[in-house]
Amino acid sequence: MFDGLTEIQSVAVVGASPRSELARAALENLVRFGPQARVYAVHPAAIPPPGAIAAPSLAELPEIPDLCLDAAKRGVQRFVIPGGGGNEGGDAIRLELHELIKRRSLSVIGPNCMGMVSFSAGIAPYIGWIAPGIKHGTVGIVSQSGSVCEICTALEWRVGFSHIVSVGNEFGADLSDGLAFMAGDPNTLAIGLFVEGVRRPVEFRRGLEAAASQGKPVVVLKAGRSKIGAAGALAHSGSMAVDAEVFSGVLRSANAIEVRDIEELLTVLELLGKGVTRAPDRVVLVGDSGGEANLFADLAADRGIDLPTLTDQTSSNLNRQFPMLGHASNPLDLWALGPPEDIYSSGVRLLLQSEPHLVVIGLDKHLAGSAAGGKLVESALAGVTDSGSALLMAFGGADVADASVLKQCWISGVPVTRGAATTVSALAALGRWRSCAKTHPNQAPPIGPVDVIAAAITSLGDGDVTWSEWASKRLLECAHIGLPKETQVFNVNEALEAAQRLGYPVVVKASAPNLPHKTEVRGVRLNLVSQTEVANAA
Repeated sequence: MFDGLTEIQSVAVVGASPRSELARAALENLVRFGPQARVYAVHPAAIPPPGAIAAPSLAELPEIPDLCLDAAKRGVQRFVIPGGGGNEGGDAIRLELHELIKRRSLSVIGPNCMGMVSFSAGIAPYIGWIAPGIKHGTVGIVSQSGSVCEICTALEWRVGFSHIVSVGNEFGADLSDGLAFMAGDPNTLAIGLFVEGVRRPVEFRRGLEAAASQGKPVVVLKAGRSKIGAAGALAHSGSMAVDAEVFSGVLRSANAIEVRDIEELLTVLELLGKGVTRAPDRVVLVGDSGGEANLFADLAADRGIDLPTLTDQTSSNLNRQFPMLGHASNPLDLWALGPPEDIYSSGVRLLLQSEPHLVVIGLDKHLAGSAAGGKLVESALAGVTDSGSALLMAFGGADVADASVLKQCWISGVPVTRGAATTVSALAALGRWRSCAKTHPNQAPPIGPVDVIAAAITSLGDGDVTWSEWASKRLLECAHIGLPKETQVFNVNEALEAAQRLGYPVVVKASAPNLPHKTEVRGVRLNLVSQTEVANAA
């Protein structure tokens, strides 16, 4: 589906009724981001935006489109299907659509998705709003949740994206396809994933390997770690949630970065998109509040972020610049030493010139709208001369930063973050990734022996089922992750023999595909100390 995006010359939006806001959005996005393509609004009463062409039906188009939104007719092979037909459409529609895609070998994104925006290829079959200030950059996003893509398309002057892909119910292209495409895409240097479930675990792991081999960090946010979350993931995307511990182990083995919420995902991607050049786990904090500076120091210590002592030369220079400062330390509070417009520009510049560390400009208001707050931010940014050498962090305050400040941060290569805990966690995660990538450049651990992987694939069937615990653990073995002693048995006699070999006490568990919660079916027996107890449990 993703190959040849730059070669798409014509796109048809089917069902482009004047009442359809989604069709209107798709048409406007296609015209805005793909001026080289011919865009057709297909509906008897279509009123296309400037740059698009009205057509009563697909049959009356002057050509067969290269890509079509929301239809599977007239010889078109490539589709984005944003609407129903997935879990929400019912079994009849789901099965009919599955059969059609398979019979015609169609390339499909969706259904139940937002579509995609390829800033690099200049094509945007996307049904959501895309902010005017969104920037073309080097970070690719693949998400099984359309709302996560909508958050990304609303980020003005942040991150910088090569592609944003919403895969929805994955009747065609899935998460692993998107990962593999971006791992090989020269315009994408970092990858973000929002995952509810993995349909093809081996291909997913190979995608992680491919990204590692290219030196591309993969940042992963996994939903469905809890029992309720897993059930919601199945209902929402039709994808069984893999065991959270198994999934985390696979990510660690491939040096992928796992995060815990959307804010942390976006913060890590902001750091990667802006291109932080200095070590993210050795920082100097310069702020405007002593109390909040101490809070940052506590959080940094908890997460392994080093706050190096300032050199004697740096301390001397600071005291010469600010005679009222007293002892110069890290973190550094410059507030009340004079007018902010004079203090922070010279203070930040001095630190960047004197110390090799990343400078975190931490303020107690998020680019506040007050005149005094605005002067403080402008002064601090004026001291940044090198892209990737500093970041602007708000301890709290307004959610939305001033657009002019965000624009200046984009131009200067200064990441913008909010919240000390999220910022510190993101810096620590990026530091760990860089450390591992430096130790094992351009490689991830091998996926493991072919025969073991083949056995795991066999246990999965056609990929529409979740792995059994036994199959999942075999993949962990391939990643050289330690596991307790265990064996798989198929009858009572084998269970008794295995218990004898392993030594009592033992645990007996049910193991089968599509059995993620064994306790609900009384499939776990603990602390068995005799043959009788093992026989009864088996």
